[in-house]
Amino acid sequence: MNLPICSVCLNSDLLCPACQEKVDKKLVSEKELELYRRVSQLSEKFKGLKDVEIESLIEDKDVLVVVCSKGDVSRVVGRGGSNIKRLGRELGKTVRIVEKSADKRKFLQDLVFPVPIKTFGLVYTQEGEKYKVRLSSGRIPIPRKSFISIAEKFLGKNVELEFEKEEQETTEDKIKRLVRQMNS
Repeated sequence: MNLPICSVCLNSDLLCPACQEKVDKKLVSEKELELYRRVSQLSEKFKGLKDVEIESLIEDKDVLVVVCSKGDVSRVVGRGGSNIKRLGRELGKTVRIVEKSADKRKFLQDLVFPVPIKTFGLVYTQEGEKYKVRLSSGRIPIPRKSFISIAEKFLGKNVELEFEKEEQETTEDKIKRLVRQMNS
């Protein structure tokens, strides 16, 4: 498994100069370092994770997002989702796998798949800039608060999440529609 921290540092309490520089420059936080160490230890139990490249990990209270290189998603997920299910049980979190992408919308879409994103964009308000994400109605695979937290960490700005409302046809509208159909 290829991680942003070298294998020697993952198995040691000390960091080499290159890994220490990543921590000093805040490219990797202390919390992320500990998470990389845990995932590295767990990866030894998962055959499919040996040859994958993990770009980053984004953690929330209930969710861990594994950002992997292009083409590695299926190996990280494992046959029938076996790797992520097992990893989730070991960590006590929901695990989502997303492919590294410079496209912010694609990253968020992978996070909430299979629920489609209807609109996504930067909004300017009196309080400052924020991203607004509108999803089609449906149940997203992670808690709403976790989605917002992870999206804010990824995007570096506040995020507002909305769901489209499915318009319910009232009984009166249904009767009118049926009457029109019968008269035509």
